[in-house]
Amino acid sequence: MKIIFILALVLIVFVVFRRMNRDVVLTVEPPKLWEQRPPLAFDDFYAQHYADSGLSKEVVQAGLEQLSRLLKVPAEQLRPDDRLEDLNPGAIEKAEKWIETLSNAPLIGPAIKEKLASLDLNIVTVDDYIRKLAHLGEQLQGEGA
Repeated sequence: MKIIFILALVLIVFVVFRRMNRDVVLTVEPPKLWEQRPPLAFDDFYAQHYADSGLSKEVVQAGLEQLSRLLKVPAEQLRPDDRLEDLNPGAIEKAEKWIETLSNAPLIGPAIKEKLASLDLNIVTVDDYIRKLAHLGEQLQGEGA
């Protein structure tokens, strides 16, 4: 009788685990957009996309590195036409929160806070972010001069 009970218990456990395994759907996440292309060194990135833009290398590099940290995507993989949402869902909100955090920093003067508050946050692509950051930097430098 004990043997039948043990065999029945083993069978029930086997059936339960087998059913659980059938219910689990394995999803393989497709490679991300940026993982599918070769890295691009910053000097090549600047020469191809921003050399004639009037933006300095330092400004473009600073924007690219900030965005890279914010999105958790290597800077060498970013391209100007990349949509932030495609690179990292929720990225636009992260960029907006970062700018909001900057505008609420205690050491920032009222004129700079006003500039940050008036900044157009319609940031969709990597290029939008770099250009708006450069524009903000120019405004702030003009304020300090």
